[in-house]
Amino acid sequence: MGSTISEQVLDVAFTVSDNDTTTPNIAMQFKDVGGNDIDHPVAVVCYLSTDAYGQTLAVDSTDTSQIAIGTDGTILYEPVTDIAAYCVSETDGDLDLEITVVDGKSVYFNVVMPNGEVSTCATALYYSS
Repeated sequence: MGSTISEQVLDVAFTVSDNDTTTPNIAMQFKDVGGNDIDHPVAVVCYLSTDAYGQTLAVDSTDTSQIAIGTDGTILYEPVTDIAAYCVSETDGDLDLEITVVDGKSVYFNVVMPNGEVSTCATALYYSS
């Protein structure tokens, strides 16, 4: 967390690419109170749900089969394999993950922000062959 209020993480911008493939990518840019890109690492919990409110946890091998780092950030630990991960962004506040979605399924991507708020990407990740 930043040392001043203006540096603290307040929001996250989601970008989904490669949706409707086996491995949609979800990129995140963490933002400060002024809407500026964060310029320090951010530690968050990321998880997959089957509802847009983040209240029903997805199931490994039923809904998804893999959660992996894309090009930015690091997965530190997966307390629920392929469904939830503790992650840290790069020093510029970027983090992206590739989610392997089971054919015919869709999941929502959720981030527990440093202040405890859950931010859910409005675009469901899905794959249908």
